[in-house]
Amino acid sequence: MSLITISWKVFRLQETLDEINSAYKAQEKEIADEKARRETLHRVLNPHTVGESTYDQQGKLPCQQGTREEVLQTIWGWIHDHSRESQNFLWLTGDPGCGKSAVTATITRKAKDERFLWAQFFINRNIDKTTNPNVYFPTLARQISDTSVKVEHHVHNTVKETPSVADHISRDQAAELFIGAIAEASRLNPERPVLVLIDGLDETNHAHLIGPRRSFPKFSMDSPHIQMQKS
Repeated sequence: MSLITISWKVFRLQETLDEINSAYKAQEKEIADEKARRETLHRVLNPHTVGESTYDQQGKLPCQQGTREEVLQTIWGWIHDHSRESQNFLWLTGDPGCGKSAVTATITRKAKDERFLWAQFFINRNIDKTTNPNVYFPTLARQISDTSVKVEHHVHNTVKETPSVADHISRDQAAELFIGAIAEASRLNPERPVLVLIDGLDETNHAHLIGPRRSFPKFSMDSPHIQMQKS
């Protein structure tokens, strides 16, 4: 074996080791960045998020088989409508006891099984902490960011730049932590629905709204509307 051959092999070995070292450092940086990102989200968002906000945590029961099929089919059709005319929000209303939460729980469970449920928040007057509107969007943003690293980046950048956005419900909070996070999630796969459900808005405790925030942010009230009746 010639000296030239040995030198070339040593050079290639050093080059390979350099590549491995570079990849290792890049991975180390990625891990450190991820840790810092999640620490920021934990520090800024977690004080304004609550548990017991999902249908399963609250023991919400879905509709019995064969009931409310027309309403469920209408909602399911809206979810899978990708036409330009389709609206981004759908409102489900009706008198107390008509089964709105059961319908929402049914849709939530099915969307979860089909892997396009991104977040859910069930407002429940029997669980007081879920009636505070200041925690709605931070809790939803945390759930959405936990589903995708790209969305996590968006939410992280938002709260890092303006930590106070998480403090109280406002139009800015709705735009950045709710609409912005959903928009980011939608870009990942435009052909897949991004479903976020909020149940029981009428159970909101407005005493938590202070000063100029006495009114809940209003948007998309011209979206599709389903009126349920007691069966």
